[in-house]
This record gives sequence, structure tokens and C-alpha cells, in this order.
Amino acid sequence: MTTTLLYLSWICRGTLAMVFAVSVTAKTRGAPAFARFRHATRTLTGLQDRRADVLAVLVVAGETAVAAGSIPARTAPWAAATAIVLLSLFSRRLARMPDAGPVVACGCFGSATTTRRVGLVRNALLLVVAAVGAGSTLGVAGTGGTDLAGVLVCLVAAVLLAAFLVRLNDITSLFPARL
Repeated sequence: MTTTLLYLSWICRGTLAMVFAVSVTAKTRGAPAFARFRHATRTLTGLQDRRADVLAVLVVAGETAVAAGSIPARTAPWAAATAIVLLSLFSRRLARMPDAGPVVACGCFGSATTTRRVGLVRNALLLVVAAVGAGSTLGVAGTGGTDLAGVLVCLVAAVLLAAFLVRLNDITSLFPARL
């Protein structure tokens, strides 16, 4: 059972690190990308320019903390908790948006806009990953033993799960029915 929790911990921590690293990179890769994110922050929150800009910087800082903090086992539960807070707040705002049409592009995973439902599904999946990651990491705290083959298999699983979550907009656009 401990080995299973350890593998779950590695997969979830790797997935969170990669997804949040992609999100931070997409938002900060240049002035236009960050301007798009600041605009989305103002639209989603209804805050004035200055406050929305500060919130945008804080969100990027929080996401950076999640990406970096997910890797070491001792900080992973805190990183997962931060991810849960960020995802919950964003999901709450997203849930209040009108259902019809695309949501303003936040630049989280490139310039593509997403529908409200796809964003909520992605966030729900990430919330599960964060919760399972925190629980499994706490469940194996203090246990040693790093199996290199196990780590590599978990890393591949984390890459696949992260790629699925990051590209969810593209995947759902392949099907005629809207999610």
C-alpha cells in the first residue's frame, strides 16, 4: 500500500509541477501574453486596473510556488494546498460566467480561448490531482526507498496526464458536441 501511495504521490506531484509550469510560462513569455492575462483577470474579477494587475502578479507568483513546491516531498502538500486554493477561486469565478460562448483567453495554456465547461472540467481534474497528491504525499511521509524504475514510470504517467490537461481545449475541439 505504501508503494502505491508513493507512486500516486510522484504522479500527482509531477503533474502539478508540469501543468503549473506551463501555465506560468504561457502567461509570462512576453509582454503581450502577460497583458492578455491581466485583461482576463480584470474581466473575471471585475476589479479596477491597478488591483487586477496586482492580483495577476500574485496569481503568477502562486502558480510558480505550486510548480516549484510540488517537486520536493516536504513542500508538496503546501504546494497542493496552494493549487487547491487557486483552482477553487478561479473555478468559482468561472462558474459565474455565462454558459454561452468562449471565456476570455487567460493565456494559461497559450492563446486559445476555452469554454466555461472545459475550464471547469480541467479545474475539477486538477483539484482531484492536487488532493490525491497531498494525501498520498502525507501518507508516505518519512518512508524511504526510491526505486528508479518506478520513478521513471511515474514521470511518464505525469507527463501524459499533464499533456492531456494542458491540451484539453484542443482535444475537446476535435469533437462536434461542445463540452
